[in-house]
Amino acid sequence: TNIQNKYTRINTDIKVNSVTAQNLLEFINEVEQSEFLVEVNYLNITRGLEIRKEYDALIKFYTYTNK
Repeated sequence: TNIQNKYTRINTDIKVNSVTAQNLLEFINEVEQSEFLVEVNYLNITRGLEIRKEYDALIKFYTYTNK
């Protein structure tokens, strides 16, 4: 997607299964703290294996690059 003729936005969807809440939060934090301009625009967390306290998640990111 072209934004104001300055940036290109790339949409990325990531689905993860059977991750702990801690690992999921660490992953999102690493992505947001990267050197790239990244925005988490959607996050859906569902319960995976309750016995092991693991979750499934769908994360949608926008990444912006100079045109």
